[in-house]
Amino acid sequence: MQIGGSIEAQKSWGSFKELGIKNYKANRDGLALSGGTSKLSPHLRFGTISIRKLAREALLLSQDVDYSEGANTYLSELLWREFYYNILMSFPEVEYSAFQKKYDGIRWQQNDIFLEAWKSGKTGVPIIDAAMRELIETGWMHNRARMIVASFLTKDLLISWQEGELHFMRWLTDGDIAQNNGGWQWSASTGTDAQPYYRIFNPYLQAKRFDPDREYIKRYVPELKNLPIKFLHEPHLMTPLDQANYSCVLGEDYPFPIVDHYVQRDKAKAMFEALKERL
Repeated sequence: MQIGGSIEAQKSWGSFKELGIKNYKANRDGLALSGGTSKLSPHLRFGTISIRKLAREALLLSQDVDYSEGANTYLSELLWREFYYNILMSFPEVEYSAFQKKYDGIRWQQNDIFLEAWKSGKTGVPIIDAAMRELIETGWMHNRARMIVASFLTKDLLISWQEGELHFMRWLTDGDIAQNNGGWQWSASTGTDAQPYYRIFNPYLQAKRFDPDREYIKRYVPELKNLPIKFLHEPHLMTPLDQANYSCVLGEDYPFPIVDHYVQRDKAKAMFEALKERL
């Protein structure tokens, strides 16, 4: 849990400038890396640090050849933040509907069991469960994890981005309507800068890439911490003998995956294709 206040914000920014921003581009997606991101979003949300200060100092650091890559990448993230504020100001209807109006016609599914499993971190997909539990335990979630769980909700569970948006606003200490809405619509492929609807995050590949040592999963899904590394991302691949040997019985100690990613991926594409045909 982060400590609030301007003094703490200044300390965090000073530490990130000294130890983190230089390698920000390389480290920002590492889910278990300490200092890979600034974690200043709650301070920006509550005004305990100024975005102008961060932008000005990042711009100065970008002039240093040793810091330029990381500082420029960090500056670009601050610019995205301002972009979403401008979208909400210019198009206030995005708070309640898709920026691309045609996508209001998407026939999202209503599945309360799936939605509750996603919210509580009990989907049977370790990277999803780790991220959702991080949110509830800390009031924060790594940005890469936000994209993974948002893609999973909308493209695997086929549930509306608005359900995820509401849940994030309930729990995030940095919860901000403009940023939250923009991020969710990006993941759902309904927003201004939407990823194409056929681009769908594979949660298992994302986990292997951004949590290669499984430290993030072990931190937030402790019931899996004794599994060998080959099963930590995909415990459903364990045989009954494996489950007995590692004292992790699927369906009892940890759930089976609630959906098959590859089956749901095709359903998501079909859902968007059906809208195209109707239009």
